[in-house]
Amino acid sequence: MIFWIICLVIADQVIKLIIVNFFIDTKFYIIEPIFGFRPVFNDQYSYFNAILKLNLGILPHTILFIVAQIVIPTCYGYYRSIQRSSTLLIDISFIFGQSALICVFCGFYFWKAGILDFIYVYFWVVDFKDIYLNCFVILFGINYCKNMREFNKPKIKLRDYLLNSWVKLNRELKPETTTKREK
Repeated sequence: MIFWIICLVIADQVIKLIIVNFFIDTKFYIIEPIFGFRPVFNDQYSYFNAILKLNLGILPHTILFIVAQIVIPTCYGYYRSIQRSSTLLIDISFIFGQSALICVFCGFYFWKAGILDFIYVYFWVVDFKDIYLNCFVILFGINYCKNMREFNKPKIKLRDYLLNSWVKLNRELKPETTTKREK
């Protein structure tokens, strides 16, 4: 999974580097006026910020995406632990979700002018990160609908899963101590 996440993030960032260095002033339609290539720097950081004209800066967005970076892996782990059928769909969904979140942070901190969007779709300009995010939501939703019975009556309660995860995390983070007997 890590390999695919890295590949998707690299694809997003390398294409943006190529566009910035060679095609930043290029614009054309593939299907006029619905689909085309139109690179722009988005300094609004999210759709909701742009649509609702909230003018939220980078700090609130960073906090929001850090929370998402905690919630998404937690939900993924929980759903994966209660799903008895194939987990391929939720695994692929998770790969897209993590790739999108990493690309968000790259966009926030590597691109000083804003996030570079370049795919024109009707009246939106998006990038691969936005496509990854949509794939995450769609695949996660499909997986949820396919396995709704398992999710509605899970054998493992969310509280128990979180408690077990917390115990495992603490065990991993604590340095090993040797007892007097072991010496």
